[in-house]
Amino acid sequence: MPRVSDYSALLYYLDGDHFRWNAPAELGTQAVITYSFTETGNLADPTISDPFGATEYWSFDADQRDLFREGLALYEQVSGVRFIEIEGRSMINAFGSTGSSAGGWANIAMSGDGFTGSSDLTVDTGIMTKGTYGYVTILHELGHTLGLQHSHDGGLTLEAHADTAENTVMSYNHYPSYVTELGTFDVQAMQHLYGTSDSFDGWEIIGGGSDPIIIRSTGASETVIGTDQNTTINAKGGHDHVQGREADDTLRGADGRDTIIGGLGEDRLFGGNGADVLSGGTTTDAYSGGSDNDVLYGNRGHDVLHGGSGNDRLIGGIGRDTLVGGDGSDTLTGGTGADSFVFDQADAYETDKITDFGRGADVIDLSALWLDNINQLDITKENGTTTITYSTWFEVELTKYTDSLTESDFIFS
Repeated sequence: MPRVSDYSALLYYLDGDHFRWNAPAELGTQAVITYSFTETGNLADPTISDPFGATEYWSFDADQRDLFREGLALYEQVSGVRFIEIEGRSMINAFGSTGSSAGGWANIAMSGDGFTGSSDLTVDTGIMTKGTYGYVTILHELGHTLGLQHSHDGGLTLEAHADTAENTVMSYNHYPSYVTELGTFDVQAMQHLYGTSDSFDGWEIIGGGSDPIIIRSTGASETVIGTDQNTTINAKGGHDHVQGREADDTLRGADGRDTIIGGLGEDRLFGGNGADVLSGGTTTDAYSGGSDNDVLYGNRGHDVLHGGSGNDRLIGGIGRDTLVGGDGSDTLTGGTGADSFVFDQADAYETDKITDFGRGADVIDLSALWLDNINQLDITKENGTTTITYSTWFEVELTKYTDSLTESDFIFS
């Protein structure tokens, strides 16, 4: 087992890139993380679920919750993480245990393309004041929930001389006393994963409890990732990358060339005044998801809207836009400007609708279907609607469109 004398021994993602809360983005991207205290009525049965044989689960009292929040604050002070307390299940769920063969345990941070984990964290003592084993356990288990592993196991381990609590709360070597702060390696590992605490300078993060979460970034070019709860993200400017997770999110770009990706919930995406790329979650480079019914608004600029796999509504707005419905029965509105409506094999056996074809020099792009010319299409008109079909598996309705269609209205392969 390779041994090192630096913080790399603590990085769980080296065994799998999904072991961090910002896995949909690059290392060093800041993350907003929800947490909650599991209430008595929601505790699981430890005789069934506890991995270390606990006989009882219990909810933190008010003092224990304050100490836990102090532990969270230590991680916030040194890295690009911000914690939002909510009601119900969250990304980190804390409670106590009795009778466990371990002092506590926690699930490792986990996220990725189209999923966000939910980590349980337990402390097996009611005494959590600073300077006690219980407080160190809070810091240690929080490290796990943020993507840190033990200093003595994993793909890399610390050299014996470096495996001390002064270097890392992930060490088992606590003597002669219990530390009350994060170690040097903890700080370095957290900054490697999530950047520095000034990543949030100028941001506004509000909500929590039972309320939706609202994130407002600055005018710089930033990456903003939502939480596992219903989140509204407002990017103020710059070339931003805005991404939702699994909840029903509202994501807004601003004046720069933004990339906005919805995730798995029923999302509402709004571009700003730049040339934006909006995706309800169709696979775009390293991003995937979008299995729900999304609404995408392009606003101004030459925008690209990808619907994903739900029954989506795409609205281009002002500008020369490209609308890609994707899987599902989608409704596409180009708005003003010469828009392109793109269809491919994901549209098979669905009926898509274009509500305003012909307002500009619009075209229907069928190049991905390997069609050569308009004569291969069956075009019919009925009750003020033009229907375009190919064989038995492709159909597009042009609502309130009765003019003739010619070869110039299409792009073929």
